[in-house]
Amino acid sequence: MSIIAINASPRPERNTYGLMQEVISGCAQAGQDAKLFQLGRMDIAPCNGCAACVPTAKCVVKDEMGQLYEAFDNAAEPKGLIIGTPIYFDHVSAQLKAVLDRLYSYTFTDLGQKMFPKGFKAVLLATYDDKPGRYGEVLDWLQGRLKYYHEIETIAKLAQAEATAKPLSDNPELIAQARKAGEQLAKG
Repeated sequence: MSIIAINASPRPERNTYGLMQEVISGCAQAGQDAKLFQLGRMDIAPCNGCAACVPTAKCVVKDEMGQLYEAFDNAAEPKGLIIGTPIYFDHVSAQLKAVLDRLYSYTFTDLGQKMFPKGFKAVLLATYDDKPGRYGEVLDWLQGRLKYYHEIETIAKLAQAEATAKPLSDNPELIAQARKAGEQLAKG
């Protein structure tokens, strides 16, 4: 497995899932399968700030976040990450924020080394019910966090505005962009 897809929606098969499926389809067209993690169906605790991970880069909290750690640690080349989140109350979902906080274990060891596996590229997705362009800064924030802390390069950011009123099926341009992003991600 080389492509890790994280659907951060608490409603696992709604708008965010649909947009993610188009990116995953693009990956498949380029010959790469994606492993989909549905955060809305997973038990992932928030970071408790204990810093026990600092010496080892291993989180001591035992829950389903371990599945994501294993996927990151064992990803083959080309390493791809698809993150999709609905925008709730002007930011990423609580489910995604918990995962991002738990990636702290990869940030630095006592020796000051960043420990997140090298070579990941990302496609970032957001769905929301506001006007187009409303939440670009949220994807910018996510891109910046992934780059600064984990050296993950973002190759595409896509958003589906007015997602409930205007189904993805009515937006062939966004579908094409999503599939193209998936193909680029799969090719490294």
